[in-house]
Amino acid sequence: MKQFRNLNKEELPTGIECGVTYKTDNLTLTINPSAYLNYLLNTFISLGGTTQHVSLSHLNECIESDTDVVINCSGIHAGTLGCVEDPEVYPARGQTVIVQLPQEYVNWAFFRHCAGSSNTWSDNMTYVIPRENGVVVLGGTFNEHNYSTDVDDNIAEAIIQRCLATRPDLLPPG
Repeated sequence: MKQFRNLNKEELPTGIECGVTYKTDNLTLTINPSAYLNYLLNTFISLGGTTQHVSLSHLNECIESDTDVVINCSGIHAGTLGCVEDPEVYPARGQTVIVQLPQEYVNWAFFRHCAGSSNTWSDNMTYVIPRENGVVVLGGTFNEHNYSTDVDDNIAEAIIQRCLATRPDLLPPG
């Protein structure tokens, strides 16, 4: 990797004990999950697939004599669905912030996770991922065993502040 070096303590955000910086000429692939999942679903339907959105207690409830394939998208309740239940499965809640910036302003991606005082992903994971048309994903959190699907405004503000503390150039001038 080009220009790899450990960061000095003065370069680190408050509460972070270590970090590195580097540049690379390698290309990085990013995927917009919503757009990609819509593409996959539309492709599936265009090839003759059908979908059903149902609540089940057991996977057998959706299997009929003419069923060829069942795609299980049980999500947060995957650990309790009959026929495939797994007591080791648990949710991991994540939260990001989506912002709109001038197109082509953010032409770099950034990810930082480093051990700090709490040593958790949620407190020490910061990333900036540009998408098309000036959309930028700021992140993020990772909270194991958290079943909440609600947006937490305090967490959103903390994500924004972590991103700005690490990359003040995230905001365009003016």
